[in-house]
Amino acid sequence: MEETFKINITSCKNSTWQGVLTTKQGSIVFHSEIELLAAIDRQMNTQKTELLVSGWKRES
Repeated sequence: MEETFKINITSCKNSTWQGVLTTKQGSIVFHSEIELLAAIDRQMNTQKTELLVSGWKRES
């Protein structure tokens, strides 16, 4: 399955990005890189994979 994402970075405050992730399902506002990665993860429906981000670990 192929997904296309458009990421629009609108600002960089507190050493992190803020912006909008746009997919074919709609737009998602994010306030940090972690929120952006989580939104992409949800959109890709990676329930059975492991996501490692800066020491944070989520397993299904």
